[in-house]
Amino acid sequence: VQVPAVKVSASPSGKASRSVTLTFTAIPQKGMTIERISAAELSDSVALDTNSLQCTLTENLSDVIELEIQCTSDGTPRKLTIPIRVEVDNIDRIAPEITGAHWMDAMEGTSNEEVRKQVMESLSITDDISEGGNKAYAGIADVRCEMNSENISFTGGSVHVTAVDYAGNTSSKTIGIQPRFQ
Repeated sequence: VQVPAVKVSASPSGKASRSVTLTFTAIPQKGMTIERISAAELSDSVALDTNSLQCTLTENLSDVIELEIQCTSDGTPRKLTIPIRVEVDNIDRIAPEITGAHWMDAMEGTSNEEVRKQVMESLSITDDISEGGNKAYAGIADVRCEMNSENISFTGGSVHVTAVDYAGNTSSKTIGIQPRFQ
């Protein structure tokens, strides 16, 4: 019995993402016509054409998916079940974690840049990846620190810190700044 080859592609691959689109393409052998491809385990899958099936994953996956392929081979109708090993480990839906004090004192006359530096040094910013993911995809891509005052050590105010991981998940924390006069 002839069996079609199956190509599996994932997009994006090689970088963290909030979701991954898998495409399964059945490649017919000589004398074969593919009529339909489906996968019962992938409930949200969509047939792109008679040879291709696509689904979007929002969780990491390491499993065998059974593709059902209806085809005609040398004039004989067939229904084939082909097991395909699928490994997706780059989905990250967990935002970075910012921990630290909610308030800080700033000595009168301290520059905004120095206050910003003290705030950033006081915080811990960490990132993890969704269950089943490869830790290599975790990490902080960007940290922004914004102040709501031009002279924060005199007027007080707040510093807003935003952390973004490689998949685009975002978290933020606001730290109140209390002026401390000498």
